[in-house]
Amino acid sequence: MEYACRKTKNPVVKVSLPRLSGEYRVDASQARLAITCANDFQAAQFNDKNGNLKLLGELAKAYFARPVRLEFSVKAAPKSLSQEELRAKVEQTPLFQEARDTLGAYIVNVRSTH
Repeated sequence: MEYACRKTKNPVVKVSLPRLSGEYRVDASQARLAITCANDFQAAQFNDKNGNLKLLGELAKAYFARPVRLEFSVKAAPKSLSQEELRAKVEQTPLFQEARDTLGAYIVNVRSTH
């Protein structure tokens, strides 16, 4: 990814590329680069309306010295905890237990920041 970042001035590719993960595979004489995006927005940056996908393909071809098929996927979003599950998780933390024992603290409300 560092190679591609140095080789391009395209701002989307330059910013997005370091945040992608990928795996290079060769099978049946075909080279593939399986790219995993953190979210849908990141994947949409390579929908090629601005030539980003084409540029990434050219950079991969130059780096691997052969045509490379690009395959994109998106990581699954983490499962959100219910209010009850989140409350139970917080109540088990040593910090909350210490606050409860020392100060008589209790939980008024819980919410996820994700």
